[in-house]
Parts: sequence; C-alpha cells; structure tokens
Amino acid sequence: MHYRLPLIFAAVAVVAKNECSDGNCDAEDLSSLMSVQLLQTDRHITKAKAADSEILVDIKRDFGDFVDSTKHIFNAGFSDFHNAHHNTALHRQDPTELPAMGGAAAETGVAGNADDDIYAFISALIANVITITGCVCIFMVLRGRFPQIYSNNVYGKQQCAPVIPPEGMFGWASAAWYTPMEESAKGIGLDNALLLKFCELCMKILGIIGIPLVLIEGPLNMFFGGNAAGLDYMSYLSFGNVQVGHPWLYYVHACFVWYVVLTVQINVYAAQKDFVKLRYDWL
Repeated sequence: MHYRLPLIFAAVAVVAKNECSDGNCDAEDLSSLMSVQLLQTDRHITKAKAADSEILVDIKRDFGDFVDSTKHIFNAGFSDFHNAHHNTALHRQDPTELPAMGGAAAETGVAGNADDDIYAFISALIANVITITGCVCIFMVLRGRFPQIYSNNVYGKQQCAPVIPPEGMFGWASAAWYTPMEESAKGIGLDNALLLKFCELCMKILGIIGIPLVLIEGPLNMFFGGNAAGLDYMSYLSFGNVQVGHPWLYYVHACFVWYVVLTVQINVYAAQKDFVKLRYDWL
C-alpha cells in the first residue's frame, strides 16, 4: 500500500502539469506543486514506517514478557516437583504435617472399618452363598443329564475313577470326601491328587485355628475388650474392639498368635513329609 502512494501522487502531478500547460501555468507554480506533493508522500511513508516499528517493538515486548512468565512458571513447577520427589525419596515429612497420635492404627496407617461396612459384608456374604449354592445345584442337575461329560471317569470307556459314587444327588460328595489320597493318585495322577491334598490341608488348618478364635477369642474381645469399636459392629469380635492398654487381653492375643504359628508350621511340615514319601514312591 505504501509503495503505491508515490505512483498515485506522480500521476496526479502529471495531470496537474498537463492542466498547467493547457492553462499556461508558470514553471515556478508547477515546481512548487510537485515539491509539496513529494513532501507529503515522504511524510506519509515516514509515519507508516514509524507505526510499523512501534508495532514490532510492542510484539517483541509482549513476546519477551510471555517468555519470562513461562520460564518463571516452569522453574517454579520444576522446583516443587523436585522438592516433592526428594522428600518422598528420603521419607521426609513436614513437621507440621505429621500424623496425629491416635493409637496403633493411626501410627501404622491402617484404617479401621467404617460404621456401615457391616451392610456391605452381609451383602457380599449373601451373594457368595447364593453363587456357590447355584453352582452346586447346576452341577448336580447336569451330572445326571450329561454323564459323559461329568461322569466319564466312572462310566466311560477308560474308567479311572478310584471308586464308583453311590446313586443319588449327593453321591459324588461322599465319594470325593472318603476316597484316600493314594487311591486318587492311582486314578488321576499324583499332581492332581496332591492338589486335592493341599485343599484338604487348608481346610484342616482353618478348622484348627478358626474354631478356637471364634469361640474363645471372639467373645473375649466382644465382652471384655472395652467397646473400642463403637458403632463398628464388624470389629466386635476382633482386636479392633480392644481398648488401648488393656490390662490382660494383649497377653491373650499374644498366646493366640503363637498358637496360629505353631499350628501352621506343624501341619505344613507334616504334609511336606508325606509329600516326599509319595514322590519317592512315584519315581
């Protein structure tokens, strides 16, 4: 746009010259007119350049401010990230953010049960019981309708079942419960038989541990613990219902801890001894 203006003024000057020639204008008037026109063109171009320079200066200043603010934000964010990572790596906490002293649960970071967790527990228990019962019922129905799939080891061409289950809906349960592990190993292999033995071992350990805990330790926590659980009904039978610094229940729990440890150790070592004997006989 700025480069077209001189051409326009030059054309105007030519037209004015022709008019002056036609009207017998003086040479001095013509030169004065051209000088004024050229001076105005030069001033216009100078102002346009000055305006462009001011715009460039403003852009540079705004871009510089943006870069400075970006550097400040980046440095501040990196510094915060570095400090947080450093504190986490060194397990350092701000003294003003130390956890409040509220017993062993608060000090170890273990959260207790909420007051309404009992409803979630009951809902899950009901759902699991219904699911297990439904699976067992479906198996008993399908076992009679499709014997080649669910009783092929008993009635198939290659019969490998150690015993023949008695007739009835629950005949499979009695056969599985009373069959010795050695007989199972002859029919289904040692590895499969040891899997059944492992499940039997788990049930045995849970029975030895669970019955005394539920019938002895649970009532002691419930009636003599000091009601530390409050409205948390799920913790009434557990250690969560024992108040801090109880005079004698802590010693009862210590005895039960050793009871659990010795029970697991004795039964696992006994099962390992039987396993080694069976493995050598199989080899």
